[in-house]
Amino acid sequence: MSLKDALVANKPREISGSSSANRFQFQKDWAICKLLEMQMNDEEYVLIMDFHEDILIIDSDIAPQIAKFFQLKTKSNGNWTLNSLITSTKGKNSHLGKLYHNKMIFPVNNIELNFVSNAHYKLKLKNENSEDACLRYRDICLNQLDYEPLKKITKKIKDEFILKDEPQFKDITYMRVTELDIHSREPYTKGKVAEFFDAIDKGTKVNPAAVYRMLSNEIAKRNDYEWKIQSFGDIITYKGISKSTFTGFLNDLIRHSQVYCDWQNIEPNLLANGSGLREIKAIKDKWKTYEIERLSIKSNPTLNGIRERIIDILETIEDDSNYKILMESTFTEYSKRYEIFPVLYDEYYIKAIILMEFCL
Repeated sequence: MSLKDALVANKPREISGSSSANRFQFQKDWAICKLLEMQMNDEEYVLIMDFHEDILIIDSDIAPQIAKFFQLKTKSNGNWTLNSLITSTKGKNSHLGKLYHNKMIFPVNNIELNFVSNAHYKLKLKNENSEDACLRYRDICLNQLDYEPLKKITKKIKDEFILKDEPQFKDITYMRVTELDIHSREPYTKGKVAEFFDAIDKGTKVNPAAVYRMLSNEIAKRNDYEWKIQSFGDIITYKGISKSTFTGFLNDLIRHSQVYCDWQNIEPNLLANGSGLREIKAIKDKWKTYEIERLSIKSNPTLNGIRERIIDILETIEDDSNYKILMESTFTEYSKRYEIFPVLYDEYYIKAIILMEFCL
């Protein structure tokens, strides 16, 4: 069975309880960093959230040949030891057992199993005198382990799954240490966003915090999707972010990159022309919200309709360097023609849309 068909035919195992908020935030930030890395390397990929594993990456959104499974675990202190990796509680698999389960589901497909953590591993490696030598490495394949720890892992997997033959997984299973730290994951990830845009286009000035929020929302949306998956297309659409989808996000961000800079000009202009500090703060907060929601505005007919009406009105109003007059006159005309829905889009949200669309 092809990998494409196997992904649909084999349903993900039931996971008892959802990830804790902190653990999901770590997974989400790791996924953002991984997306940026793969995009920078010009790889073909689809990153899939919470489907068979915490994160699954395949090499095509049409006919995938390779699947890489990533189980992410955080540790607040200490290192991973052999016992902590293979110990299991009653009725549950060990950490490495849960990872190996993917090999059971996809026995003939080209797969890679990855255990990823912020903590290091303290295991005996081949040709090393001490377990401490393992702490120097960020990526370790099981086939690098010394005979005794590998023998114990193999026996544990064989017992957990009641296998007759020796499990063949040492050459495809990796333990990796990520640079993402549990105490500074968000600033680290925002820094990676800034580095990425500086590398692909030094003339592009984006708001890293806004891009981070947008990507966080997109990943959370796919992680939380719980409706029935009926086809490979459903996996790609509802659970995954493909290279083409991510490229579309980036093109929109670059096209609208001047928005971040424009607010720096708008705020002092509003203040100089009599807008109060409370109003300016309220508009600025809505500006940040609209900056994110605008990137996927086509999926929000209500907001897109408001935007189109505002653009029509702006075309009838003379350009003015006084942003306050422009904003107030456009808002007055809008409120004459259309109803305001304060629960969803209040006066400050409408004014934020007016200013942003005028700048664009």
